[in-house]
Amino acid sequence: MIHAPLFYFAIGKRPARRDLELAVRCGQDAFLIIAGSRGARYVREWACQRGGIRYCYDNGAWPPSSPDRLPLPGYIQTLIDDYDGYLPRFDWAPSYDVIGDATAGMRNYPLIVQAIMAATRDPGPPIVPVIAYPDGLRDALGHDRHAAAAVLDHPSPLDFASPAFLDYLDAVCATPGIMYSEPRPLVPRVAIGGMVVARYRAASIAWYERLIADLEQADVVDLFWRSLHLFGVGRPSLTLRSGCVLSFDSSGPAAMAKNGWQKIAPSYDPVYGLSPAKLQRSREAR
Repeated sequence: MIHAPLFYFAIGKRPARRDLELAVRCGQDAFLIIAGSRGARYVREWACQRGGIRYCYDNGAWPPSSPDRLPLPGYIQTLIDDYDGYLPRFDWAPSYDVIGDATAGMRNYPLIVQAIMAATRDPGPPIVPVIAYPDGLRDALGHDRHAAAAVLDHPSPLDFASPAFLDYLDAVCATPGIMYSEPRPLVPRVAIGGMVVARYRAASIAWYERLIADLEQADVVDLFWRSLHLFGVGRPSLTLRSGCVLSFDSSGPAAMAKNGWQKIAPSYDPVYGLSPAKLQRSREAR
């Protein structure tokens, strides 16, 4: 699998509209949005009214016990509302994981998939399970296993379809037409979380390296069965480590602008064409 991983700019919960406009003007066209947030509303409005951008969701699991996180029913409804018929307007969305509960994401995956299927008739809702360091060492039953096994063995959405929905699909497929023939964005098999929370400690890097090594050695027919999204990870040494990394996201650009000149100064390079004076007084320049 040879490709450049796609970068989603994590625009945050409460950005200014100007932040989105500047990002788009600078050429950024892919965004990660937190379900139910002001930032999500801005990005969805832009995509609907102006086009030219794409987005995926974050379920708001971090920080733990956040009071403004959507509950599971609200999260599911947000995804259903972001459909146009049986086609999602978003690239993909993670399952509903809970920090501190290693199996919540896997338990909630079929609930989300079944609800979307019932409401939209989409046979392949782009819902992506989340494996978080170090919880990826346990499966949905709490059994010890390595994360690579969870990536390769994870079922497809149709494995959770109801008999009635499968009968419906059989009828559709037997009828001439073009339904379900539209191309869709590539969706990662699994999203990896917890690396940033672990502050890239040696143990977390070793866990990630083992995951990549195991996936690269796996004998699979479809290479995208081992594709990953890295949550919150912008380090080139990790995002470019393997062709298994389909996409990643980071809030780094916004954080640098917020932190100010003091954080930028150590790595300042005049090649960007902006003077230190400009960067000191202008958040937009930063």
